[in-house]
Amino acid sequence: MNANASHGILASASDEIKKLVDERDKLQKDVVTVFIDVANSLDAGPFTQDTTVSDVQKQYPAIKKIAQNKLKDYESEVKDAEKSREDFILQKQKELDQVSLDIERAKYVKQSQLSDAITKVLMYIGIFL
Repeated sequence: MNANASHGILASASDEIKKLVDERDKLQKDVVTVFIDVANSLDAGPFTQDTTVSDVQKQYPAIKKIAQNKLKDYESEVKDAEKSREDFILQKQKELDQVSLDIERAKYVKQSQLSDAITKVLMYIGIFL
């Protein structure tokens, strides 16, 4: 009976080991697929579905460096875009301030002209009477 139990435990352990190996193989294929996608996004190498995990491990430092440089470039572009946006907003604010000032001047001129016109009309009416 002891031999039967150990044989059952051995068979169960063998099944678990086979399952773990299968899961490891699937995981390695997934890692390779993700790495290929990242490398293709970075235009960093001709990798195919035949690429192995060891190939990935060999190329990882280079791809990591390329990715870091790409991120730095993106950060720089974002900073430049933000600066450009701020400059544009500042310019438009100055233009808005100038237009507001021009409107206020036009209102003043309009009031002055209206006041002058009323004064002249009243003066002509006064002279005429």
